[in-house]
Amino acid sequence: MMVKASGISGTNHLYIDSDNNGDTGYRGSVWTNCGAEYLVENGALYSYNANGTSWPWTKVTNITMLTSDSVIETVVSLSLIGRSTPGEMKLSYRRNSTDYAPVKYSAMAVANAKITGILPLPATPVSISAESTDRAIELRWAPVDGATGYSIEVDGVEIDNGTSTEYLHSDLEPNTQHSYRIKSKNQYGVSEWSNAITKTTLLAVPQNVEVKAGNASVTLTWDVVDGADGYEIYRNGEKIADVVNATYIDTEVEQGSTYTYAVKAYNNQSNVSSLSSQANAMVLLIVPTDIKVSYVSSTSLKLSWDTVANAVEYDIYRQGLKIGSSLTTCYIDTDLIQGTTYTYTVRVKDSTGNVIGESNEVIVPTDAVHGDVIAPSAPINLR
Repeated sequence: MMVKASGISGTNHLYIDSDNNGDTGYRGSVWTNCGAEYLVENGALYSYNANGTSWPWTKVTNITMLTSDSVIETVVSLSLIGRSTPGEMKLSYRRNSTDYAPVKYSAMAVANAKITGILPLPATPVSISAESTDRAIELRWAPVDGATGYSIEVDGVEIDNGTSTEYLHSDLEPNTQHSYRIKSKNQYGVSEWSNAITKTTLLAVPQNVEVKAGNASVTLTWDVVDGADGYEIYRNGEKIADVVNATYIDTEVEQGSTYTYAVKAYNNQSNVSSLSSQANAMVLLIVPTDIKVSYVSSTSLKLSWDTVANAVEYDIYRQGLKIGSSLTTCYIDTDLIQGTTYTYTVRVKDSTGNVIGESNEVIVPTDAVHGDVIAPSAPINLR
């Protein structure tokens, strides 16, 4: 399209009635048969999307527009204005409130659009990849020769992505599916959309992984993950088990060894989470190995054991609960109830406060804590 005149530098409007129908598009009163679907202004193409008399226009793309004081010239691809074939359409021009072409209140000019050459539209983006986490999906694609920008359709909404060949879709929910299409742009128009791709965010990463080491096993627990059908257990970087519930007991361990654990969640749709944070556990030595029980009174008893190397403190547990500590190799437990069975274990701590060993359980029989201590009988038959 070309406009020749004098003193026409500055803001200029070129109207295009692409369907050659004065009853559709922008029906302004300047021309008698005005029905413009598109507007070219200051190097950009706009499409009309209102009721015919109001003024909202939506930007389609930037286009090349050559302007001087006497000439305005631009080239618009037919595909950008809804035309797949050449043919008649109407055109008009306005510079300000007094300068029009054709003149005010006359009919829009009729032009016969012709194919004067094949405009070099950009190719459709290819080599599109998508990587997901539990909260984001990142897309990448190969640069398109001659493209000046890209648009991406995200879950049905078109977004201008500028010149970048990457897009990060963030703030997503775990285990949710999203769809994408991409097209490239240049000054002559836009490519076709790429094929749609879909990607699902990963399951949420298992949280609050905790380990509790005994002297022959390590127990793991973690929070349940929504949508998970099971969990993979990793020890020292290698998968060792699949479980359904959010707990696991590892019995294939050696006393005195330290292990690192992590967990993944998965579902039956092959969606697998990232690894959880790691948790470390040291399997305890079985020490002390020989705990002796002696009775002090009807409601108390004394525990004693052999010295353990590197031990600086001993914690005493009754019925699984810590009841006290000792810096020596004995402990007196009081306030016991006659006729009750008690179970004891002793845990050993080193100089850093780490637990390095735990005894086997010692079970005191129900009749062990008995009545008052009986004094020995007096000697008889003395001579």
